[in-house]
Amino acid sequence: MRPDGSIRWIWNRGFAVYDDQGKVNYYGGISEDITERKLAEESLQESEARLSLATEAVQIGIWDRNLIANTCIWSANMELLYGLPSNTLCPTFEDYFNLIHPADRESVAASIARMIEEGKGSTEYRIVWPDGSLHWLNCKGQVYYNEIGQPIRLIGTNRDITERKLAEQKISEQAALLDIATDAILVRDFQSQILFWNQGAERM
Repeated sequence: MRPDGSIRWIWNRGFAVYDDQGKVNYYGGISEDITERKLAEESLQESEARLSLATEAVQIGIWDRNLIANTCIWSANMELLYGLPSNTLCPTFEDYFNLIHPADRESVAASIARMIEEGKGSTEYRIVWPDGSLHWLNCKGQVYYNEIGQPIRLIGTNRDITERKLAEQKISEQAALLDIATDAILVRDFQSQILFWNQGAERM
């Protein structure tokens, strides 16, 4: 701490200087002011904490996959989206597909191949948690290429859309029930535009 009350970070390194007989002749040292580096590190940690809080609040995870080495890193809340234990590492492509519902694996593989070919894209699929429960995820990805056009990196986000999918399923089921009704049923908005009509209304 300086006399003015400001705090500085100092990195001290010590070393010994020996004589010809191998005895310590004297000690020396180097002191380096690393305050700017420490402030940058603290700022980065604060930014990462804010990002983590924001992604958890909206149930979004971030991932970054090296397509050459087949390695991946992901944000701390990604394992929660897949129902995995805390601190689970990002899986390889092979292990990642094992988390996806068997009926969706082929379409997801095709979507990822299309992302890599076109540079970006999105897909939606089901995953099966270890407890057997079914969940829906939306995946968006962006591809980066090297100087010869080879895809080397795929980064993106995953977002839990289970509630939306369940709501869509409920609406679809209700529409199916309305469709088999013999009475004519119309649904209008406040502008009197027809939003839905069943088969009974079509027969009128």
